[in-house]
Amino acid sequence: RKSLVIQALVGETEAEVQDRLKERGGQRMAQGRAGLVGTPEQCAEQLLPYLKLGVGDFLIGARAPADMRTLELVAKQVAPIVKEQGARILAGA
Repeated sequence: RKSLVIQALVGETEAEVQDRLKERGGQRMAQGRAGLVGTPEQCAEQLLPYLKLGVGDFLIGARAPADMRTLELVAKQVAPIVKEQGARILAGA
């Protein structure tokens, strides 16, 4: 079983994502060079292709100090989307 470890910055809207990137200094993340960045739907879309590669566990971290907003959105919105759509993807694989 494969795992993916990735840093994340999630916001409810595009505007929130941009504001949070600025306040947290996420230059590399803002340029799409590192991490999982976006709205819950966008982040789920970024994770789904990894399921086809055999990734079964996602270990998602948030920048220090603890980014509780990201962790909350991952748990409540991103994970359910990945679980539901991932099941469909894997059933058709």
